[in-house]
Amino acid sequence: MVGDLKRRIVGRKIIGLWCDFPRSLGGANVAGLGRIVRGARISGLERFGKNVVIRLIGRGNKPWRLIIHPKMTGHLLMGKWKKSKEGWMSASGGHLAEKVNQFIHFLLKLSRGEMLGLSDVRKFAKITLEEEKEGYPSSLDKLGPDPTSDRFNREDLARILHGKKGKIKQVLMDQAVLSGIGNIYSDEVLWLAKIDPLRRADSIESRELKLLYASIRRILGKAINLRGSSVNNYRDIRGRKGKYAEERLVYRRTGDKCPRCGAGIRRIKIGGRSAHFCPSCQK
Repeated sequence: MVGDLKRRIVGRKIIGLWCDFPRSLGGANVAGLGRIVRGARISGLERFGKNVVIRLIGRGNKPWRLIIHPKMTGHLLMGKWKKSKEGWMSASGGHLAEKVNQFIHFLLKLSRGEMLGLSDVRKFAKITLEEEKEGYPSSLDKLGPDPTSDRFNREDLARILHGKKGKIKQVLMDQAVLSGIGNIYSDEVLWLAKIDPLRRADSIESRELKLLYASIRRILGKAINLRGSSVNNYRDIRGRKGKYAEERLVYRRTGDKCPRCGAGIRRIKIGGRSAHFCPSCQK
């Protein structure tokens, strides 16, 4: 998604901002936020875990960061919308007109006519504007490393898991430990690595760690190539479903045969979240 957005919005100017749910802005004033970003040029785009960071050059060449975390039910879209009594309706047609893409609560109006919209059915998304400073964005300083980064290696993973007594699934999903692994991909990674989701993180042995690292890189890389998982609300910037859901190995496959050994996939609860795994080959 971030790669698609880079190609579409970097270099454009923001000519307006609209939001009907100020709580998503962390209490910031919508009009005040609009005054700051109006006229700003989008100079870059990055992903920090599940956060999209849009770099801006504002008035007086002042640099800013607009940070959008879609949370569980939000997704960013590119297109054109028109205001109606029911809300913002797609003027672009196609996939953007589908119901799941019609919960628009935040819009950036851009030069050359297009808009960047946030559709979020449950209004969980968070949007933050902060001054650009050297180093990590201050609102993201508690995030763990991104396991898809070229700078993340097996030794980093070993150091992260060392002394972690929690269950491995929960540790992988902890954004302060690793950023970007959610419920779907933790199940997929652990199945590929043949690791029981109930195992203590610090019990993972060296040979297992090697396989776990490779599994993280493989599953996340595949998910990125397939444009994400649209099991529920997620869509890409054109409003289309991601295709990883069609490739799922164990997530929401309760009762299906394990693709590796043929045993039935089980579902359990770990810390209030579902975990799907093979009881036969994940020990």
